[in-house]
Amino acid sequence: MSLRLFLLRGVLTIAILAGCGDPSGPGASGPLFANVTIDGQRWRPTLSQAFLQDTIAAIGFQRTTGVIVEGLLIEIHNFHGPGDYALGTNTLTTSSASFLIDDSPNTPTLMATSSARPGRVTVTGFSAADSTIAGTFSFPVFIPGNDQPRHSFAGSFRVQDAF
Repeated sequence: MSLRLFLLRGVLTIAILAGCGDPSGPGASGPLFANVTIDGQRWRPTLSQAFLQDTIAAIGFQRTTGVIVEGLLIEIHNFHGPGDYALGTNTLTTSSASFLIDDSPNTPTLMATSSARPGRVTVTGFSAADSTIAGTFSFPVFIPGNDQPRHSFAGSFRVQDAF
């Protein structure tokens, strides 16, 4: 292999790796953002916030389009900072996620994660000083009583406490 080809491969490898970003996820410092997909399609929240209190961290996203309001909520119980948390069936001690579609005047539709097929949220950055939390997530949601996933969510975020 010629030196020129060897150097070109090295430059291309560095460029590809630099474009991938940090594989562990976003840190706590930097601009606030929310990248969310539903079933592989971009879902753009109009509001993104965290609610941090004691050992509970809740990350909420809301999207309003016309009269339809959609809310996505990730609740981490026994929150202790950066780490990996399973998202199962909502209890007072189990971390979970839920998705609500309110298209009034129809009855709101609630979907949630299940312990039978849990999802994950990984907190990759946390700053108690400025109440910022960052991370990635991936999980399916189910209509209660149905074991088939209704939607699948994935994304990354850096949000601040609302208070």
